[in-house]
Amino acid sequence: MQPDHEFAKEWLHKAKNDLLAAKAVLKSEQGITDIPCFHAQQTVEKSLKGFLTYNHISFSKTHDLMIILSQATKIIPELEKYRDICEELSTFAVDIRYPGGLSEPPAEETMRFIEQAEQILTHIKRILSKDSKKLSPDQTTLPFN
Repeated sequence: MQPDHEFAKEWLHKAKNDLLAAKAVLKSEQGITDIPCFHAQQTVEKSLKGFLTYNHISFSKTHDLMIILSQATKIIPELEKYRDICEELSTFAVDIRYPGGLSEPPAEETMRFIEQAEQILTHIKRILSKDSKKLSPDQTTLPFN
């Protein structure tokens, strides 16, 4: 079965947009940190879902990065190294967006979350780019950059 390049590419495009949004909001003069944390979580969630989509692995409608990561590590065990950051970022999927939820983290911690989300997105793009080069010339290949 050929990998689903197009839909995986869409997931990764959305992940990249979340990453750009996280960086832009964090740089704003207002010093907002909760929204960038949410977008960092979304970057990782969409990156992992793009990876699963590429590999024809269905996943439930969840924001829990631990569940999504567990599915991805069955294919690429090296992704296990992101377990700690996925656990941290999972807390920003829902609660931080509403009153009474999590407190806003310091800017330095938020920047760390964004940098690690970018590292995961870059790693997944690298994996998918290497895999897509293995396809025969008659198959469609799409860059995941």
